[in-house]
Amino acid sequence: MTQLLPCLTPGCDNTPLGLSAAGAKALLDADKAAGRRPILRSYCNRCGATSEYTPETVQELMPPDLQDLALAPQEFWGFIMGEIGTVESTQQRAFLGEPVLLKRTQLTADGWQATLLSPSKFAPSLKVADELFGYDNGDFSICTHVALDPGFTSLPMAEQTPRNSEFALFFLPNEPGAQFLTGTLFCANQSCYYPFQLGRSDTVGSHHLSPPATHELSPPGCRGRVTRFKLLWLASAVQLSSPV
Repeated sequence: MTQLLPCLTPGCDNTPLGLSAAGAKALLDADKAAGRRPILRSYCNRCGATSEYTPETVQELMPPDLQDLALAPQEFWGFIMGEIGTVESTQQRAFLGEPVLLKRTQLTADGWQATLLSPSKFAPSLKVADELFGYDNGDFSICTHVALDPGFTSLPMAEQTPRNSEFALFFLPNEPGAQFLTGTLFCANQSCYYPFQLGRSDTVGSHHLSPPATHELSPPGCRGRVTRFKLLWLASAVQLSSPV
């Protein structure tokens, strides 16, 4: 646990909010993500002063191993998607998405090209430094192809979810221009974007994977340890089928 937020009056050792630095960071991160001014205020009944806590104030109180990571310029997280089966009555397609670290090398007519910086278990034949193509869909960057010499091809997916792979669960409504939805909790630090264990395959073969149908996914034009999570979508009405 991180230290309690101290009163900011010099010489006063009170902790008026009774809130840890990590808890304060979570609240400030949530305000910032929602477009609100991120600031906490607390009246101290010991010295009579009001303290204002900004993200910078709280960051100084965080231990080094809980500091936000910072990605280098043009680095970002993308997802390698494997589609899984659903029941016929489901109005969404279902996917498992593995996060991989990328470095954007150029924008293309219908998305982006990027260098792969981390290995993939969903597409194990990919190598670090391979060039991938993809596009942005709502809050997520989706990898679709790998460069060849010459040309490109669809990502070479594993047939089943590999052992110890970590992934997020996504849904895509069956309608034109739909965006991916997810019920996975992600690390709030955009430099990390770790999916918190809605998905982890401890055994081989939990699901069969298939690469997404690119023409259906393409739009019309084509993090360190932190304390806040964001729930982007709650999956409450989608039933997954048995592995196919």
